[in-house]
Amino acid sequence: MPSAQQTPEGNQTPMRGAGQDFQALKTLVEVSLNLKQNAQSPTNGQQEGARPRPRGTHSPTASIVLLGMRGVGKTTLGLIASTFLSRDFLDADRLFEQVFRCSVKDLVAEKGFAYFRERESALLEQLLTVHGEGKIIVLGGGVVEREDNRRRLQEYARTRGPVFHVERDLEEVFAYLHNPNAKSTWATLEEGYRAVWERRAAWYEECSNLTLVALSPSPSVHPSLVLKRAEISLQRFLGALLGSPSPSSPPFDLSNMSRRSTALVIVGDDPILRSAKLLEVASRGVDALEIRVDTLAGCHSTPTKHSPSSASQPPDAPTVTTSRAASPTQVAGNPDPFFVSLRVGALRQNSPLPLLYTVQTFGQGGCFTGSRDDYIRLVEHGFRLACDFVDVELGLEDDEIELLMQSKSRGSRTIMSWRWDSPVAWNSAEVGAVYERAVRLGADIVRLEQPASSPASSFELALLQDRLAKTAGVPLIGINTGATGQMSRIFNRLLTPVSHPSLAEAASLAREGVHSFAELQQALKLTGLHSPRTIYDLAATERMSCWVGDAPSVGSSNERLQDAIASLALPFLFTRRPSSTYLPSLIEQGDFGGALLPPRVDLAAYPSHIPLSLAASTIGYADTLVPSSTPSIPFDEPAPSGPPSPPTLDNLRSLALQHLLRSHLSPANAVGRHSSAVVIDAYGQAGREALFALSQLGVRKIFVLGSDGAALKVYEGTVISIASLADVDQSGLRHLPAIVLSCSANMPSLSPTLEGSSTPGVVLCMEGEGQTSMEGEGGRTLMDVDDDGDGWIRLGRKELKEEVVRRQFFALTGKRMPSRGDEVVHCLM
Repeated sequence: MPSAQQTPEGNQTPMRGAGQDFQALKTLVEVSLNLKQNAQSPTNGQQEGARPRPRGTHSPTASIVLLGMRGVGKTTLGLIASTFLSRDFLDADRLFEQVFRCSVKDLVAEKGFAYFRERESALLEQLLTVHGEGKIIVLGGGVVEREDNRRRLQEYARTRGPVFHVERDLEEVFAYLHNPNAKSTWATLEEGYRAVWERRAAWYEECSNLTLVALSPSPSVHPSLVLKRAEISLQRFLGALLGSPSPSSPPFDLSNMSRRSTALVIVGDDPILRSAKLLEVASRGVDALEIRVDTLAGCHSTPTKHSPSSASQPPDAPTVTTSRAASPTQVAGNPDPFFVSLRVGALRQNSPLPLLYTVQTFGQGGCFTGSRDDYIRLVEHGFRLACDFVDVELGLEDDEIELLMQSKSRGSRTIMSWRWDSPVAWNSAEVGAVYERAVRLGADIVRLEQPASSPASSFELALLQDRLAKTAGVPLIGINTGATGQMSRIFNRLLTPVSHPSLAEAASLAREGVHSFAELQQALKLTGLHSPRTIYDLAATERMSCWVGDAPSVGSSNERLQDAIASLALPFLFTRRPSSTYLPSLIEQGDFGGALLPPRVDLAAYPSHIPLSLAASTIGYADTLVPSSTPSIPFDEPAPSGPPSPPTLDNLRSLALQHLLRSHLSPANAVGRHSSAVVIDAYGQAGREALFALSQLGVRKIFVLGSDGAALKVYEGTVISIASLADVDQSGLRHLPAIVLSCSANMPSLSPTLEGSSTPGVVLCMEGEGQTSMEGEGGRTLMDVDDDGDGWIRLGRKELKEEVVRRQFFALTGKRMPSRGDEVVHCLM
């Protein structure tokens, strides 16, 4: 039976950015060995087997440590994280080989595994001590074999920084290891790998405080983008961990209760958990995804006979004798955390929406029948996965909830919930006591549910929610369950549960009173809670000649927006106005919902008192008048007469340009500390938009061939004027530009050096079809598909225009625009 000692965790990826004195580090390692510190690492009371917890008090710059089995993707994810966070990347196995001037394999062959493990342990100590800040550290899979290493990692995770346990489906790992390019000695030792994985799995959990899921890349995209979904998923994970939103996932603003939000409820092992296309269709219009973890028990479960619910009543809640039963299609039990990790990882990889992680116990109407401790561990697992929202039932004791709250990452928010079996008056002291207890324990959101006694109960609940929104500060999700309580779902503003006809459990959810998103929108419209707002199109006439070009009809952008709004049943109307329309006259309308502005109109043409976005003020042009958020309309109060604050002139074309470039750059070319770009013909509005977009992306060097001198002054220190593309070849850059933008209709041929780059990126012609080929006369045109496999992705104004419409849709409606089925990566951004 092979063991981990027969195949050390090596990696051929060179270290990046380490800049270390390896001889000095070797000396430190030897000193550590001589002082025998390996076996004397302090534990500070941390017992082996007690899992470290992620803490929001960790320094945001603390080094991130990745551990896990060979083949799970630690190195790939570490490199992506290194670029995204602009941190140095350290691979422990590669560093070991550089310190000791020989390969791990040769060292083991000469001196044995005991000698290697001892020095590996000393190296680990120095990595965690010397490099505890600002690094991404990837460890070998066998580092957890030694008890002293496990204690060190537990101590680091408990007191200093994040330690990720990287997990991946075993079948995917085996497929990778059988790949001849993997260069792994495990290729014919599948059974041995499984045995080692089973032995180490608990150790990895004990030594880490977060769980990161790695999934196989999608084979259906451009070769340079096969890892794009993994990159986006990791960025979202890091954003939740560090409390800073990733570029692909806008922050969920709890303070803006005027914006209604919904959550798609996913019950059981639904096919959408494994299909990006099905998930995109089912989640159109919604704002979050709620995965009912307790309903995954039938897939990989270890059922027990204990129920925490009867013994877990909140002190301020009534005594409850439940008569609820699980749905016939659901299996009660204890879901396997590893299986849960894979499903949560798939959701995060396939959708940019926030994740709501819910474990509902049997006594609270769910399927979970595990023990109290099992419930706590499974809820904690949601925090380990850095889910955006984690539901914690108030059936736990105060000290148990307080311990769980220590598991929160900076970006995770806690929903504390309670569900009554029988009707309770919403204005009763009992309900108030449960709400106040949740607030005292640190809830970010409180969720309370009960069966409706009558339709009037929903109005009573709505009054309570309005009162709390004005006075308490902690929002309340309030739901009356069953058909009688459906009105409460219409009144509820925050994360209202919704379904979709394509879900496997749609019929079961409908019987519980859960609407589809489209049904909810229609109900809001019929009840007057969503008053229609008007979007004014001032650009339809000019668009035909200046922007749409070969579009079949005038105002096709308008039609695309209208089609998307109609598909989601959103309360917006369109009307055209002449481009000379005085904007304040539109803004004063009580139903003002924004305006599409004519292209290439200088800001001087608009009233100076209208606020400008940073993009519009820097570029000098605007394309959209973005309204302030739709005002809150309590059901028992009249709608306000106008928008609460002035709208903003914005340039969304520059934002679209950023998203288009970001979504088509491979992880190898992701914008980082060494990124550069080339801009050709940077004149006029297009040139200013290109320069602004690149600067906002974080590109450090921008080579400009032809430009307005005035535009370049804004980016002094970043922009370098060149006379030809050959100047880029002679610039001595370590990393060649991965972005080439043309601001005119014509693109000169790229230099041979750029065209033959080993890290090709994106070529985008903003204003035309690229009449000049990249290979000279008669060759490949700029917009051609990459048939030659040179790696460059070529985009034109058609793709840019589509992205502009997407950005306008989001700015005007607050919703993601439904894809048309042909966008692979866009739906994630």
